[in-house]
Amino acid sequence: MIAVYRMMVVKEDVFDFSNFDFSGFVQGDLYKSAISAANSRYDYGGYCEEFSKASDLAKNAGEASHAEAFRILAWICSMVLCPELPQNPFKPMLVGPEGRSVLPEDLSEEHVSFLGGLVDVVDDVCVKARLADLLWLIENPKNKRRALVAIDSYLKFPLSPGSWVLVRGLWIRAIVLSISLKEVDKVDLIRYKLLDVLLSGEDFDSCFLVGVARVLREGRLYAERTVDVAEKLELIASRAIDRCSKGDALEEAAEWFGLGKLPDRKASCMARVAEVYAEEAEECLGEDGGAIVARDRLEVAIKKCRDIPRKQRDGLDIDNKIYRLRGRQREIGGSVIEGMQEVCISSDVTEFVEKVKRGVGAKDVLSALMLFVIGNAFPGVNKIRAQAISVMKDHPLRWMFSGNCFSMDGRLVSKHPPVSSYDKDDKAVERAVVEQFGLYVDFHAQAFIYPALLAIRNEHWLNVEDFEYLACRSSIVPGGREKMWAIGLHAGYEGDFVVALHVLVPQIEHMVRIHLKEAGVSTSTLGPDMIETENGLSTLVQCPEAVKVFGEDLLFELKYLLCSPLYANIRNEMAHGLLAYEVFYSSAALYCWWLALRLMLTSWWNCLAVERQNELLASMMKGKCESGC
Repeated sequence: MIAVYRMMVVKEDVFDFSNFDFSGFVQGDLYKSAISAANSRYDYGGYCEEFSKASDLAKNAGEASHAEAFRILAWICSMVLCPELPQNPFKPMLVGPEGRSVLPEDLSEEHVSFLGGLVDVVDDVCVKARLADLLWLIENPKNKRRALVAIDSYLKFPLSPGSWVLVRGLWIRAIVLSISLKEVDKVDLIRYKLLDVLLSGEDFDSCFLVGVARVLREGRLYAERTVDVAEKLELIASRAIDRCSKGDALEEAAEWFGLGKLPDRKASCMARVAEVYAEEAEECLGEDGGAIVARDRLEVAIKKCRDIPRKQRDGLDIDNKIYRLRGRQREIGGSVIEGMQEVCISSDVTEFVEKVKRGVGAKDVLSALMLFVIGNAFPGVNKIRAQAISVMKDHPLRWMFSGNCFSMDGRLVSKHPPVSSYDKDDKAVERAVVEQFGLYVDFHAQAFIYPALLAIRNEHWLNVEDFEYLACRSSIVPGGREKMWAIGLHAGYEGDFVVALHVLVPQIEHMVRIHLKEAGVSTSTLGPDMIETENGLSTLVQCPEAVKVFGEDLLFELKYLLCSPLYANIRNEMAHGLLAYEVFYSSAALYCWWLALRLMLTSWWNCLAVERQNELLASMMKGKCESGC
C-alpha cells in the first residue's frame, strides 16, 4: 500500500490554489501517466496508489502545486464507497487507534474550491464521478448539477462480467442518487440498461446476470418485467454449469416470481433450490470429509424447504421432503463442529506477512482470505500450557507470590495464589497459561493480522453482500443470522472494530448456544418459579459437553477472549458498557474479529467440494513459491 499513513487526517496549512492551472494540470504527462496506469481497473484503490506515486514524483521535481493536487486526489480516491448509505456513502479506508484516513468532512473550503475547479476539466469517468459526488455532498448550498454529473459518470462504467465486481457499487450509487433526486428519466434509463443486459445476456455469465437481477430488485426497479426476469433466471439456472450457480439463479428467480405475484412458481423455485443442496450432499459422501459437507448441505436444504409458505407446501410435498432430509441427516450422523478440520500452513510470521503482501495481488479473493485465516494458526492449548510451565520453571521467583488481576477501570476481578505444583492445573498455572496466550494474541494480532488485513484490503474491496454469501454457505453460522455475521465481519474488514465486536460477540454466543442445543445439551436454567432462563456464555463454555462439541482449543480461545476476567473478558465487559474506545482496537479485539472470520471461513472451506479445495490450495502454494517461499 502506498503512503497509507500519510493519508491519516492531520491538521496542516492548505495550499493556495487560487492561480492553479487546471487545464494544464490534466494535460500534463504526469497526470496522464497516472490515469493510464489506473483506469483499466475501475478500482479507486488503484487510483489512490497512482496519485500517491505522482504526488511524490511532482514533489521531487519541485512542482509543489502539482504535488499537493495529486495528494488531494489520492485522498478522495482512498475513500470507500458504501452505496447502501445514501446520506453518508463514503467511509475511511483506514481506521485505527492513531486516527483514520480522510472523509468528506475533512476537506477544507480550499480543497472544495480545488475540486470544483477540477471537475469540469477532467475526462476520466472514475475521477469525474468521485469529484462530482463529493461536491454534491459537501458544497453548501448544494448544486444539483453535481449530482447529475455524478450519475451520468457512474452510468458510463461498463456492465460486463469482467468489471461487475468493481462497478456494481457505482451503479447502485447512481440508482440511489437518481431516486433521491426524483429524476424519473434517469431511473428509467438505469432500469432499461440493466434489464437489457440481463434479458439479452449470455446465460453462461450466470454470476454476473444474477448480480444484475439482484441490483434491480434491491433498487426496486421492478417495472412490468418481473415475470420476464424470473423466467430468464430460471433459464440461467437450467444451463448453469455448477450447482452453486444453479442454486443462486433459482433463489433469485423465486424472489422475482414473488414480485410478480406468482406464489406457486416462487415456491416451485424454492423447492428446486432445496433439491440442488440435497443433490450436492449426496455427491459429497464419497469424498474425504464428505459426511460433514453432506450434513451441512442437507441443513441448508431443510432451511429452504421451511421458507416455503404453508399454502404452497402440500402441492410440492414439502413436509415429507423435510422429514426425509432430516432422516438422511441422522443416517449420516456426527456433529458439524466435531468434524471441522484445522487447515494450517506453518511458517515464520514475519516472513508469512511479507509473502501475503507480495503475493496477494495475484490471487483471487478467496485464496487471499483463506491464507489470512490459516496463517500462523493457534498452536493449541497443550503447546501454550507446555510453554507456560517451562517459563514458570525457568523463572520460579515470579510465581512464588500471590497476585491480583485488575480490570481496565481499576476493579479487582480475580486473585491468584502462589504456585503449588507445576504438574497440575492449579490457579497459578492457569494464570501462567493465560499470560502465555496473551503474548501469542499480541504477537499474532500486531505481526500478522493487522498488516495482512491491510495488504488484502489494498487489493480486494469486499462489501456486506460478499460476506453474507460466505456466511450463507458456512455450516457454523446459524440459520437466520447470516446477515448479522456479514455486517460484523464487513465492519471489521473496513477497520470499524467498535461496530464489528458489538455485532459479532453476541452472534458468537448465539452460535455456541445453537450448536450445543443441536448436540442435545440443555442451555437454560429452570428457576423455582418455573421460569426458564437462557444461560450466558460464561456458563455455556463450562458445561462438560462443550469440549466434545467445539474441541479444547476453540473452547479455550472463546473462554479467555470473551468471558474470563483473567484475560480480555470482552463479552462481559462490553455487555456492561465497561470497554473504552481504545480497547476495541486492542490486540484481543482484533483477534476476536479474526477468530469469527476464521470460524466462518474454515467451516465454509470444509463444505467446499474437494476439487475447489485443491484448486485454492494450489493457488496459495503457488503464491508462496512466487513470493520466495
